[in-house]
Amino acid sequence: TNCLETVASATGVKRLAKHFIENTNLDSPLRNNAYISAKAVFSYAEAGDELSLMVIDTVSEQLALACQVLSLVTNPEAFIFGGGLANAGAFLIDRIAAKFKAMAFPAVKTTQFYQASLGNDAGIYGAYQAVMHHG
Repeated sequence: TNCLETVASATGVKRLAKHFIENTNLDSPLRNNAYISAKAVFSYAEAGDELSLMVIDTVSEQLALACQVLSLVTNPEAFIFGGGLANAGAFLIDRIAAKFKAMAFPAVKTTQFYQASLGNDAGIYGAYQAVMHHG
């Protein structure tokens, strides 16, 4: 189960938070929550909670690594992030971009990182365009 989805999803964020709660002694408001949500992890991270920041750093590191590997094959102009985690906006995307730039080959260091402007509706618009142009 070593796939990107295990960390780069809301479920992955919760799983990582539980892992760090169980395997560190860091004080964190997450320890007092019976139910941990990805939204709470991001909120606490933005407020400076060290354990939550460890979770976000792990997520952004894994996403940056995946982007770096993809960039070797596709040399994209940009990576556009959508879905639930992308709702964290610049807080997450800026971290992914910084980690990407630190590990990427010089030829792709100018790759841009954006949050999808269509949000969770992007799939619907894409399906519509596919049917209209290929139907």
